[in-house]
Amino acid sequence: MEFGFSTVATLSLVNSQSCENCKKNGFQYWDSLTIRKLVDHKMTFKLEKSTAEGQIVEDNLRLRADSESVIKQFPFLLVNKWSPSDVQEVDGVIGLSRSYVSTDGQGSGSAFLEALYQSGQIEQKLFAVHFDTKGGSQIEFGGYNSSMIDSDKPITFVATPYARQWTMKINAFKVTDKPRFANGAKNSFFFD
Repeated sequence: MEFGFSTVATLSLVNSQSCENCKKNGFQYWDSLTIRKLVDHKMTFKLEKSTAEGQIVEDNLRLRADSESVIKQFPFLLVNKWSPSDVQEVDGVIGLSRSYVSTDGQGSGSAFLEALYQSGQIEQKLFAVHFDTKGGSQIEFGGYNSSMIDSDKPITFVATPYARQWTMKINAFKVTDKPRFANGAKNSFFFD
């Protein structure tokens, strides 16, 4: 199955085979012997400008068909309907948002990263998104690949207060490496 990743969603969503406005090759949940409902009522989940409707369940998750490693009883929203209809082009969405669990931040984070960590598939609850020059990208779980980082662009770690959402202060931004644009317009902008 082909999944998208969202740093906005805390929850992971998987399209069912009978999902309305989804691709036709969704999850055939009726063939699973390990799936079970976590709650009886249906749920509506908003993800940016779209809405997914379904039921919270848990099931064993295998990241690749040929893989022996399994995440046991992973919770997700089994989606029966997406709206609007032109939103969902993949078989589901893996939520990677920094979810709030405890006041000191210990044990907090994405349920997907936590499941990978608890099953021994990653050593750190980290992920990195690497972009290439052709507009493509790849995601790496458990850390980041330093060879994917430009040597003259150092990583800057920003201290952020722990909250339900990421919060950081930006007081300037710059477009291109040149002092000014060809028409003389400035390309550096500073604000309070």
